[in-house]
Amino acid sequence: MKNIIKILGISVLAVMMVVTCFSVTAMAQAPTARRFKLNGSMDMDWKTLDPDKGDSTDITEYNVLVGVGYFITDMFEVGPEIGYLSTEKETSGSKDENTMWSLGVKANAHFNLDMQMVPYVGVNLGFGSIDNGDTDDSSFLYGVQAGVDYFITESVSVNPELRYTMGSFKLGSPGNEMDYDYSDLSLMIGIAAHF
Repeated sequence: MKNIIKILGISVLAVMMVVTCFSVTAMAQAPTARRFKLNGSMDMDWKTLDPDKGDSTDITEYNVLVGVGYFITDMFEVGPEIGYLSTEKETSGSKDENTMWSLGVKANAHFNLDMQMVPYVGVNLGFGSIDNGDTDDSSFLYGVQAGVDYFITESVSVNPELRYTMGSFKLGSPGNEMDYDYSDLSLMIGIAAHF
């Protein structure tokens, strides 16, 4: 399963890079009267921790975010989003998995509206639920994001986004739970359709 996820993630990123390279000459601009934005983003991570003594640990993590934006004005966008984060750690055959679902809203301010590259900054608020196998907990989440809509056609953009999200969870085995501060810094790559 881990190899399938790796292949899928690498394939999606490769397709997005190829589309971006071929579209550089197109010089599409942001649509002048867009009202909705439908976007999907993801990031994937593979790490290996290999200590001098003991077993190595392989970590696979992926984060998927899907949202809809409504443009109140040409500059300001608000809308709901749903996210899924999965982390798997494997040490000498033993697996530890964490999953998190989140539901929230975002608000973005877009700049340079008549260009091919439209930068934006924004805030997000939401509610997340994390499950680490032994226990699960829910928390209020909040954060900030900054990104760019790079238009490859009049209505399609590729959008890299840097997102920082924070919250607090209580996790651990029953009767031995601890409070954890949660923070996630992700560089996500996505694609969006503008209507």
